[in-house]
Amino acid sequence: MPRRRRRLAAFRHVVLLLCAILPVAAFGILPLAAFLVKAAFSVSFLSLESRQILLLGRTAAFAGSVALLATAIGVIAGFRLGATRWRGSAAFRALFILPLLIPPYLHALGWTMFLRADGPVSRLMMQLGLPREFTTEWAYSFWGGVVVLSLAYCPLVLLLTDRALGFVPLSLIETADVYGASRLQAFRFAYWPFIRPWAILASLCIFLLAACELGVPTILKIPVFNYEVFTQLSAFSDVGTATLLSIPLLLLGLVALVVEQRIASTKIHGQDAQDVTQMPIVGSARARSSFLCLGALLLFCFGLPFGSMFTRGFGHNALSIVFAMAVQPAWNTLYYGVAATAIIALLGLVMAWTTLRKGHGQAFLIDVILVIGLAIPGTITALAIMSLYDKPGVTHWMSASTLVVGALVVRYSMVGFRGFRIALGQLPLELFDAASLDGATTLSAFRWIIAPLVAPAVVAILCLTFVLCVGELGTTILLYPPGGETLPITLYTIEANSPADYTAAMALIEVAFCLVPVILLLVAVRRQSSRTG
Repeated sequence: MPRRRRRLAAFRHVVLLLCAILPVAAFGILPLAAFLVKAAFSVSFLSLESRQILLLGRTAAFAGSVALLATAIGVIAGFRLGATRWRGSAAFRALFILPLLIPPYLHALGWTMFLRADGPVSRLMMQLGLPREFTTEWAYSFWGGVVVLSLAYCPLVLLLTDRALGFVPLSLIETADVYGASRLQAFRFAYWPFIRPWAILASLCIFLLAACELGVPTILKIPVFNYEVFTQLSAFSDVGTATLLSIPLLLLGLVALVVEQRIASTKIHGQDAQDVTQMPIVGSARARSSFLCLGALLLFCFGLPFGSMFTRGFGHNALSIVFAMAVQPAWNTLYYGVAATAIIALLGLVMAWTTLRKGHGQAFLIDVILVIGLAIPGTITALAIMSLYDKPGVTHWMSASTLVVGALVVRYSMVGFRGFRIALGQLPLELFDAASLDGATTLSAFRWIIAPLVAPAVVAILCLTFVLCVGELGTTILLYPPGGETLPITLYTIEANSPADYTAAMALIEVAFCLVPVILLLVAVRRQSSRTG
């Protein structure tokens, strides 16, 4: 009987895992494989030119620099925020969500408006004896793009670092104090083992997103490999070459995944991570320095670029003019974003739960499958889906909206899976065993034991996934049905054909659209926590 039960449990495990991977395979692996084979036969021979090889190296350097800089800033700032308690720290946790609600190309637009040639910064440069074009030349440079993307993504690392500090056992902190460890030693041995998985997850996602980013390099005129792929599509309509040129981006993603697996190989199961109490309260001097540092970072991440965008957006009644254009795209964006986020969260939770006790082999295989959607440019994924499903015999039972949601699920399923796996993995396994011995079902264990412990991580994953989905441009711009355009598509159209005031006004509408659902989600979770507490 025990053997039969084990076989039945193994069968259920396999079926559940296959069902979770099926949507990603249907809208990702199968279309991309078929499209790649078709593209390979459409060109006789492909050899990377020296210019394209240089662009590939430039893209790797660009994405790596963004990942390193954003991770360094985020870990340092997150440690200052979460390792101690001081007045105002809770407000900073909420405020640092704001930069993450904005797609990266809006950050780039905000900085170009702030550093424009006729702006206050340029006038200040002239008073200092520097050329008036100094700020604009820096903004439209390689390192300007690195800084813009790093400031856009570093709040993700900051919030995940702050979340990871909640798992640090109080016994480690007290031991470090008793033995007189310095701040660096305490950080290395007490805090870093718990911060590292979240920081590396964020760094990997940032690397892949930066390597596949098109909006920021296009706005700031930074030549990268993904821009070459887009050029092959838009300028020459060479789908085959563009598809084959995207293979190096996939290889970069796989290499980054292997490196991440080797770095984050330390297991944290079995550590007593639940004896945490509130972090110590610090003195006024250190609290003041933390307030100033985090305030300055928030100013650069959100205040300066979007302050200038806010000023331009209210000029010449631009906001009232573009508001009517944004109503229907806002509803479409909400539909796509909510549907894709719900599916990604459900699939990520199922895959993380089924692979939690199965070692790293199954998890790494799923990572390899999911990294394809994140590393391949969104335009290629959209073309692959259109090539396979946009046919007379298929469109009558699979609508264009379904294709858009499926493409978003393929694109960002890795975020949900890795986030849930880390959140569940940092819980002691004894909780699951105790629940099983007491006769609790899996659903009961999730509802009463696991859900309250991982609720903050779930909220962070949902918010991040929603923002990524509603800000996606590369896939939706090719798949949306007539009348189903999203806010990023509308903004892209206005930016190309309208004055800067209209662009800024439309960007403000998109910022507000992203902000409201996330605030409602946070309020709902807070009320639920207060009721259960």
